[in-house]
Amino acid sequence: MRKIPSNIREVLFKKAFIMADVQGYTSNNNRENTLLMDRMLDDLEIGGKLQQFMSDVEARVYIKDVVLHKYSTEKRHLTKDEVYNLACKGRTESFNEVHMGQGVYLLGIDKGKFMVVSSGTHLKWESALRKILLYIGGRPKLSEEGKELKRVLVLTTSGINLRTGDEALLRKSLSNIGVEVVLV
Repeated sequence: MRKIPSNIREVLFKKAFIMADVQGYTSNNNRENTLLMDRMLDDLEIGGKLQQFMSDVEARVYIKDVVLHKYSTEKRHLTKDEVYNLACKGRTESFNEVHMGQGVYLLGIDKGKFMVVSSGTHLKWESALRKILLYIGGRPKLSEEGKELKRVLVLTTSGINLRTGDEALLRKSLSNIGVEVVLV
């Protein structure tokens, strides 16, 4: 496999991302996504270009593991500002950022009141919750008596429609342990 020049790689990714958007890659089932990969491999500007630098098999793996992985990651990634705005949306309090690190945001509300926010996908909500728990566990002062601590998970659905029952169960389960869920 030879290195793909950056100008060709850029055009290839752009075309593949457009095709993935049109075909609804993030909300398709495995069969539909396999067909999409077949179409990309058959496309002269995607598969045709890749096959100039690698075998058919390598091109298919490249589409799946590099191109579509990057596409999925970019589609479900939220910026720092988006996470902040989604976590604070609809609240009457004013917030100031106290600390941001390890994928967790600590926001100050009032004296002694804080909100810890983490983001992730609805399929990996446990990872986002784990980040919050480890963050709080590593900062004993946040758990001192008299301090109010809100926990918020901002979860992306990547365009997948959650069944009403699944969403309600997730919200209720996390609410029972004092964690609020914001789904986007």
